[in-house]
Amino acid sequence: MDIAQTAIMHVGEISEVAPVRRKAQMMAEEAGFDEVRTEKLAIIASEAATNLIKHAGNGEIIIQACNNNENNFIDVISLDKGKGMENIQECLQDGFSTYGSAGTGLGAMQRQSDFFDIYSMVDKGTVIWGRVFKEKTFKPSKFDVGGLSIKMTKESVCGDIWSYFIENGVLYALVTDGLGHGQLAHDASLNAARIFQERQDTNPVIIMQNIHRGLKSTRGAAGAIAILDFEQNNLSFLGVGNIAGVLIGVQDKQLISFNGTLGHSANKFQNMNYAAHEDSILIMSSDGLQTRWSLNDYPGLRRRRPIMIASILYRDFSRGRDDTTIMVVKRGGNE
Repeated sequence: MDIAQTAIMHVGEISEVAPVRRKAQMMAEEAGFDEVRTEKLAIIASEAATNLIKHAGNGEIIIQACNNNENNFIDVISLDKGKGMENIQECLQDGFSTYGSAGTGLGAMQRQSDFFDIYSMVDKGTVIWGRVFKEKTFKPSKFDVGGLSIKMTKESVCGDIWSYFIENGVLYALVTDGLGHGQLAHDASLNAARIFQERQDTNPVIIMQNIHRGLKSTRGAAGAIAILDFEQNNLSFLGVGNIAGVLIGVQDKQLISFNGTLGHSANKFQNMNYAAHEDSILIMSSDGLQTRWSLNDYPGLRRRRPIMIASILYRDFSRGRDDTTIMVVKRGGNE
């Protein structure tokens, strides 16, 4: 996949709605969306921002453009820590409003989206997601992958990157965290992703050694490679540095990484294998995400799309003082 392009915008007053709409339009135009689908995204973004102000007071809008070589799409995600929704289906009905407005916001977002979801907990907040594909028809995938890389506040770029590709029915995933933050960290991660995407080998040890050599002229990075094969019920994981990995299942498994810095002082490249099943969920993250989280605290979240899981973990567990990346993988077939 190409590196996802991500924008995050704080929304707390009505004057901040128009910039969110313009950002969605700009990203759609840059990705080559036609006028109709660009307008769909603009409506979703505008309604999401307006809904935040009316019902939560403030929150964040994430707009992310992805091209995973199978489909080209843009996600609009609304995050808040407001009072939540007691009855989501009622809120989706046109005409329903607790604030005396027209009550068409959520319904309009749902109609304009190719995929749409809401997750809300009373007194804990709401996440709303809408996805629009570049093309009217889109290809199903054996894997459902969602991720976010959010830059540190006041930085112009993110030093983390998530990337993946699918080859012969097997998913290869990479998460990197360039040392520090800012442009030099971003360059290190970008270089790692470029080497990873060259697909010179399928052996994770060789892939990581190639990345290690390729980062010698950079600041260096932490990184982890996961290879997920549902047909063989196997997950391979090789981590160097502070990239966390968890395999969610009947019993959650913490995936083992080893000390080191890619490009500088990585001496141990050891691949670890774990049993993975059809309902397993792989979650990888940089150290911008706290580690003390559990999906068990969110009823029904395991059944939601990976982008929803990533969004909720970011909202509730981002440290806020570093770049943050989360990548979530499940078995596909949802499309």
